[in-house]
Amino acid sequence: MKPMSKQTPMARRFFFALFIFLLTSPVWAASLTVEPGRTSLAITDQLTLNVTLKNGNTRDEPDFAVLRKDFDILDISQRVQSVSVNGRSESSIIWQLALVPKSRGQIVIPSLQVAGVSSEPVTIHVTNAPESPADANAETFLEVTANKNSVYVQEQVLVSAKLYSKYNWSGRELGSFELDNALVEAVSEDEYVSTINGVQHLVYEVVFAFYPQKSGTLRIPPLQYAAQLRSGGRSLMSFSSGPVRRGRSQAIEIDVKPIPAANGTGAWLPAKDIKLTQHFSHDPDALVAGEPVTRRVTIEADGLLPTQLPPIEFGDIEGYSSYKDKAQTDENRSSNGVTSTRTETLALVPNAAGRASLPPVELRWFNTQTGEFETASLPALEVNATLPSTPGKPVNVANEPDTTGGAGKVTVIERAPLWLLISQGITAVLLIIFAALYFFAPKSRTPKASRSTAHTVSDKTLWKQIKRSAADENWSELRQNLLQWASVHWHTPVKGLDELSRLANDETIRQQLQQLDKAIYSSQQHNFEPGTLLPQLQKLRVHKRDGKSDGLAPLYPTS
Repeated sequence: MKPMSKQTPMARRFFFALFIFLLTSPVWAASLTVEPGRTSLAITDQLTLNVTLKNGNTRDEPDFAVLRKDFDILDISQRVQSVSVNGRSESSIIWQLALVPKSRGQIVIPSLQVAGVSSEPVTIHVTNAPESPADANAETFLEVTANKNSVYVQEQVLVSAKLYSKYNWSGRELGSFELDNALVEAVSEDEYVSTINGVQHLVYEVVFAFYPQKSGTLRIPPLQYAAQLRSGGRSLMSFSSGPVRRGRSQAIEIDVKPIPAANGTGAWLPAKDIKLTQHFSHDPDALVAGEPVTRRVTIEADGLLPTQLPPIEFGDIEGYSSYKDKAQTDENRSSNGVTSTRTETLALVPNAAGRASLPPVELRWFNTQTGEFETASLPALEVNATLPSTPGKPVNVANEPDTTGGAGKVTVIERAPLWLLISQGITAVLLIIFAALYFFAPKSRTPKASRSTAHTVSDKTLWKQIKRSAADENWSELRQNLLQWASVHWHTPVKGLDELSRLANDETIRQQLQQLDKAIYSSQQHNFEPGTLLPQLQKLRVHKRDGKSDGLAPLYPTS
């Protein structure tokens, strides 16, 4: 049995190292995405569809035959793309399809499958063919249209500029809109083929988002264009350079209505839709006193710029210290307009154990589709904090809410390939073997060490640690050292800085401890000065050493 006894620790170390290696090895799961060039088009337009397979271990092609029910497939091209991610080469296979819809209405591009992974369906809206433009017989012409002829101040209106050509071009250029009474943002750009009066035209389309800044009539001036045609043939297949064609569009006028009086003095938010979502870094029903939790609340607005989204008012929470971080904004632009987000982050620190209520979060906005005011809200939420538990206890983490979406892109469904499932099975078997070797190995004959190694750290040692962490400006470590020192100084567990300040019964100490929490949990400027806090605490140590204090501050100090 002795040889087995000597080999068992070595075997345990080997399997442990192998187990850790497998767990920490990166997992690159295959994924399949489907991205249409547009989600809204006319029955006479062509649609470009990009299908991308990432990290696939096969060159099998998806079954595109399922698309023939609703589309004519004019062309399929394929290319391979490789990029380096964290030093690892990641390859993608991209198929580009040219499609023409067979019918009007809502058409669903079904889920495609390849290499064991699938995409999600995508919905395309197909409209009637537009009326033939007045210049439809010209070689080139520009058409500018707006999706609305009447809007409110700061409401989004989409203006589409389409440059048509019967023949291919070697270059094309559109001018720009410059208005004093409106913000203008280009949100999408596309090139495709459309059929007008039975003749194919090459189309270059740019969509602009206008945001009128005052009521009255918004005049969108004519837009100029230039296109250099290709010679050597009277079709889209011409390739050599030819003449340059120039022209401009017609002007457009839009009626802009003032902000409704019912809006009051609050933020004016004219949008197609506004949603509020939130996420906690920990389960809000299982918080721990003295330990921070991060609350993130996100505004998602369809039809507004990020600069139009207001700050979020969280309100005060009794029994909690809160520290607001700098807001993060983002936007997504497409042919459907601008979708913006604003995320506010709040660090919450429970000062004591017990239940508390987070007040509701509400945002009043104007629905431009219904013409009515609505309120996006997050209801009041009950949270619970307990005293710190034993070290090593796992913390439940709330799941991130699903906020995916957006025109033209679909959520990727990632499935683990067969090789990954096999490796996970091997890992599980090795884990079982490792556990068996660990628990059933012969016990060492050396004397068993005492299970309890905890000992009381002296006041002097803790005070040195406090000064060291203060000198290093390691505020998190300083906070922990202060709590340990306070527990030794007052001979009672001290779980939070609010409890420390109550025991110290000193206004300067209380203010500095609040600034210390702010320095830890907030990115905003703080006024924490360890050179102010430490001398005040040193006075407490001297008083205790000289016998001038009974060691415990009054539970309810009087002023």
